[in-house]
Amino acid sequence: MVATGFTTAAYPTLGGSGDGDGDGTSDLRAVTPDRHLVTFSGWSAAKDLGALR
Repeated sequence: MVATGFTTAAYPTLGGSGDGDGDGTSDLRAVTPDRHLVTFSGWSAAKDLGALR
């Protein structure tokens, strides 16, 4: 299954580096247009880690 909603308008920066949190599933990280860093762990909802400086 391929996730949807990952447009360049929603996430100008999107990347992954494998299993970042050690739970056995690949993770994604993204930066929103308002410069918030968010992570996606497996199929769970995004976790907003706050604004970048």
